[in-house]
This record gives sequence, C-alpha cells and structure tokens, in this order.
Amino acid sequence: MKKKLILGMAGLMAMSFGVFGCGGKKEEPKTTVGAMEVSTPWDDFCNEYQNMEGGIAACKCNFATSIEESQYAREEAVADARSELARILGVRVKNMVKRYKNRTVAGNKRYIGSTFEDVAKQVADKYLEGSRPLKYKTFRTPDGRYVACAVVGLQPQMVKEMIHEITQKANLNNPRDEEILYEEFKAYKNQQELEKETS
Repeated sequence: MKKKLILGMAGLMAMSFGVFGCGGKKEEPKTTVGAMEVSTPWDDFCNEYQNMEGGIAACKCNFATSIEESQYAREEAVADARSELARILGVRVKNMVKRYKNRTVAGNKRYIGSTFEDVAKQVADKYLEGSRPLKYKTFRTPDGRYVACAVVGLQPQMVKEMIHEITQKANLNNPRDEEILYEEFKAYKNQQELEKETS
C-alpha cells in the first residue's frame, strides 16, 4: 500500500511538471502556414488574402490579454500589415517594370528607361498612402487570450487604377501596354520569390 502511494505521488508530480513546466516561452502568433506547421484560425483568415486575385494585400496579427487590449493589438496589426504591404508592393512594382522592359526590348519597341521606374514608384507610393484596412477579425485562443488580425491592401479595381495612372504618366499610349503591365503585376505572387528579392 505504501509503495502504491509513493508511486501515485511521483506520477502526480510528473503530471504537474508537464502542465506547468512549459509556460516560460512566449508564444507569437503566426500569419503564414509552413509545410510542417498546424494551421490556426488566424492563419486561415490571413491566407484567404495571401494571393488576392488581381489585387494585393498583407495580413498581420497580434496577441492581447483582454478584449480592451485587443483594440490596441488591432491598431498595431494594421500598422504591421501596412509596413508589409509597402514591402510587397515595392517588390511587385519593381518586378513589373523589369519584366515589362524585357518585353519591350525583345519586341524591338522603344526602350523605357529610368524615368518609367521613377514614375511607377511614385504612383505606387501614392496608392500605398491611400490603402485602407480591408478586414479585421479577433480570435480567442484556447488559453483565453485574444488574437487581433488586420488585412490592409488594394482591391483589384484600385490596382487597375494604379496601373492606368502609371501608363498615363509614363506616356504609354497603347492600351495593350496597360494590359501587359497589369498582367505582369498580377503574375508576381510567389511568396518565396518575394522573400528572395528582399533578403
């Protein structure tokens, strides 16, 4: 009987260590899903906007310990998402210009120089400043905390307007040029390629 009691107490201590011994590491919310990671509801929410067809968006999430704090977490998520959108938009526009210039050379058209790049960047920056949060969502974690997420981006119509303004200011008068630029902008979706460009 005494032996069973000692074994039972040892088992209880082991269980207690298992429950309370892992709380030291601070958890951070993920916003993307890796190959070997388990998806969370906020991952799924953000991934809906990862490759918006014809548009561009960025999603970020932050933890909060209370519903009141989640309001601040949401504001931080908006700021983080806007910074990420600036990074992605900059890479997309740079790639769009590069691919378009390659086409013009290959097709023996007039060469578009650095002025075109400057125009594209200036117009993209203008639209970035006008970007607005597209959606918010707050989740509850199993341990009672909150995860506030925000999506900031440009809808497809806004992207089309941006491309149209680029073509107008760069004096590209052929409607086909505008169509090609839009297609080049949409074509650049692979997140790994984006990471390579900005690393």
